[in-house]
Amino acid sequence: DVKNVSKHFGNVKALQNISLSLENGKIYGLVGLNGAGKSTFLKVLTGMVYPDSGDILINNKKVRIESPKKAFKYGISMAYQELSLISELSVLDNIYLGKEITKAGFIDVKKMEEMIKWAIDFFDLTFDLNEKVKNLGLQERQIVEIIKSYSLPNLQAWLLDEPTAYLTEDYVKKLFNLIRQTKSQNKIIIFVSHRMDEILQISDTIIIFRDGKVIDVVESSNTNVNQIVKGMTG
Repeated sequence: DVKNVSKHFGNVKALQNISLSLENGKIYGLVGLNGAGKSTFLKVLTGMVYPDSGDILINNKKVRIESPKKAFKYGISMAYQELSLISELSVLDNIYLGKEITKAGFIDVKKMEEMIKWAIDFFDLTFDLNEKVKNLGLQERQIVEIIKSYSLPNLQAWLLDEPTAYLTEDYVKKLFNLIRQTKSQNKIIIFVSHRMDEILQISDTIIIFRDGKVIDVVESSNTNVNQIVKGMTG
């Protein structure tokens, strides 16, 4: 639950009294024009930005998400639109950065490789896990970003900010299959996209942002592109 969350950057009101209840086992499509507050809202949930006021509750208990590490503790993980990868590190190191698997005080590379094998198979990846990210194309980096966000052992809420921006249609289908699998595991998914067909296809519920405010929350089955755009633009 998010209650009356606000965030200002100087004179810019990025978020204005945002209140939402997000349920397990649901996919939320988050839409709005550039500058509507979508990314700021997601960054508040992941500890990248701390709100000026308001509360976040998990299972009816107030929590302080002051950093991404704190968000990890609560099972909240995000694939960032601007990609959070470090180009000089390998694919494997990027995926497990900040959540390395250790054994007797040492990083257990073999275990990490075993744990990520599902992703290699699921996405039919052809690049090596030891390949440096800087040597990958944009689509491959996007996939690594998605896998990185998904590989949190205690994942409860999976946030995806424009995850399909660089993906071909085949990879979008694979991603949507993974999103639906995650929903079936009773997780929360928040999916951001400017592509209205994707939003309507994958979401159960659509949250419309405009000028830092929640304008409407509608069931996907009860709306259409024209109504969504009207909500986004006024």
